[in-house]
Amino acid sequence: MASGASAPGGRYVSEATRNRWRREIRLILGDLDELIRRLEHLEVEIKNAPVVVSAEEVEDGDEGGFGSEPVVYNVFYQTRPDGHATFTLDRGKPFTLAPQLAEVFQFLATGKQEPGCNDPLVGWRTREEILEFLAGLGHRNYRKHFVNNLVHRLKQALRDADLNPALIQTHRHKGVRLSYKRSADGLTEGL
Repeated sequence: MASGASAPGGRYVSEATRNRWRREIRLILGDLDELIRRLEHLEVEIKNAPVVVSAEEVEDGDEGGFGSEPVVYNVFYQTRPDGHATFTLDRGKPFTLAPQLAEVFQFLATGKQEPGCNDPLVGWRTREEILEFLAGLGHRNYRKHFVNNLVHRLKQALRDADLNPALIQTHRHKGVRLSYKRSADGLTEGL
């Protein structure tokens, strides 16, 4: 029994098989080490990620945000003659949206709150409301899943502007909204 060892179940394996198993274990451990490094990196990123807060809120002592959700306090926009609109959230990096996305973004930012609701953010827009809004603007009739496409494109635009895509919130039953604190000012035209 010098050249082999007993494996579980009583069978013998060759030294080559044992070496192959050892290589496989080392590969798995290497992958595991890489995953652990990635998790540690993500933990640091989450810990150091800035929260979108206006200067006025920080001066008032509010640390910004409701729980762990990012929140926008000021939305500024400028519409161009071609229908595109440039937005700035809390005086951050401006980003431009195509006409249809700009209209939907403004629609989400002006959601009305339900009576008796204590949520400090703008109200939810159901997917049906968004589709009706688009139809009212003269856009063709879209299927319900088109709203998911719009949400994806809006989140990508926020990512491209180095903003948190979680500012666009979705809920299976309630719909979609911008994580925007309700204020008397609403949207402000002009950058």
